Amino acid sequence: MKPFTIVWLTARRIVRADFKPGRDVPQLVELHEQSRPAADDIGTLTDAALRLSKRRTQRVWVLTSDAATTVLNVSRDLLQGVPAADFDQSLSFEAETLTGISSFESVLGYVPLRSTAEDRRFWVIQVMTAARERIQRAARDYGTRLLGISHPAGLQTALAEPGGTNWKRVEIWDDVTATVTHDASGTGIEITAGVSIRQRRAIDVAGDDRVTERLLDDPTAASDGSGSGTFNLNHEDHLRHWLTAWAQQVTAPQPVCPVVAPMPTPMSGATRSTISLSLAALAVLGAVGVTYFTQKRLTQLSAGIERLQQPAKRVQELQAETEKLTKEKAELIARRDVIRAGELATRVTVDRQRQRVLRLFELLSKHHHEEIVVREIQGSGNETRVTGLCLQTAHVQRLAQAVGEGLTEIGYVVLPIEVAATSQRDDGGPWQFTLRIQEPAESKSVGGQQRPESGNSLAAH
Repeated sequence: MKPFTIVWLTARRIVRADFKPGRDVPQLVELHEQSRPAADDIGTLTDAALRLSKRRTQRVWVLTSDAATTVLNVSRDLLQGVPAADFDQSLSFEAETLTGISSFESVLGYVPLRSTAEDRRFWVIQVMTAARERIQRAARDYGTRLLGISHPAGLQTALAEPGGTNWKRVEIWDDVTATVTHDASGTGIEITAGVSIRQRRAIDVAGDDRVTERLLDDPTAASDGSGSGTFNLNHEDHLRHWLTAWAQQVTAPQPVCPVVAPMPTPMSGATRSTISLSLAALAVLGAVGVTYFTQKRLTQLSAGIERLQQPAKRVQELQAETEKLTKEKAELIARRDVIRAGELATRVTVDRQRQRVLRLFELLSKHHHEEIVVREIQGSGNETRVTGLCLQTAHVQRLAQAVGEGLTEIGYVVLPIEVAATSQRDDGGPWQFTLRIQEPAESKSVGGQQRPESGNSLAAH
């Protein structure tokens, strides 16, 4: 293990921690921090954090909440047959609906989690491509090498009892809340949207049989935390302990948290010049050699016609082989173009299907009435059912008409609404309704793969 540095960028401060190899865990040798400069450029913040110390560093990890992190539940059928080269892009498409970051303008890192029979689960981190470039440029200009970018949430080590086998920790960050658990079956993580500082103090992590911890970075809380299981990174001892645990995590032999890797380092100008000069020298030597052997060959050819016949025959064979290889190359190029066209058509079909589903939810939200309660949206096969209760059947009839008009434009078929009285009131109400929406036949398959027939539902209250 070589010495390295961790840079932590938060909404209110920047931190630099320098580590050296230790017997069991990395040792923290320097810790510097200051208030966050009045700059929004993440490259500028990275450079400012690196310059908090005059100690030179060769390698750096960056922890930043500017990255987005979440846990994805993806249907196994959706990922079945996806080539390894397109796997990251497929996860980016799924993460975009949760993080709001465009899959075409970002890079993604992930680690698989324990999955279910129906879904595969992934812990992902998404960073804007431009942000990664600015961080890496800042590290290169400082004279160090970027090892990776990660989100500070989700430390996979117990802080109160390192090495413990049965514990739980709630981490409160500005953008997310992470719950990390560890038991005999392994480590698990759940990530939800962040909470405010006022709500942080209301989180009760007691009442669990496991050793329970709470982690927060709150300058308004007591400097030494609020209990033996509370770690406030505003307190220096807690910050040192947490950074050391992160140093051990990023240097683990196997990745335990998602990391966005740096871009491949481009070739320097000096290297390109050296290669160009070497190629030029080889070209000169080659030209001299060609001239020498050409003259020698001409002298030999002048000896007799028989010695010319064998090389001429060999030239004909090489020409025939060249023509064969040229034809095979053209066929391979044509096959490659067909495959690329098929992949593009598949992606277009998937995007169109996603837009149809989003349109359904948009119409339900837009034309929803306060006297209508949508209880469940359930999909099975090529049919979607919207069920709920209403106080007046006229309201739900208008909702069905509006949804029908909006979905017919994009190819959905809306069947007549079914209404049944519950007879809880004198007029027969409230009324239970069922709105059936059938997808067109072509939407049942995506990219030549059959959509899953197992039902799925979303309850709405």
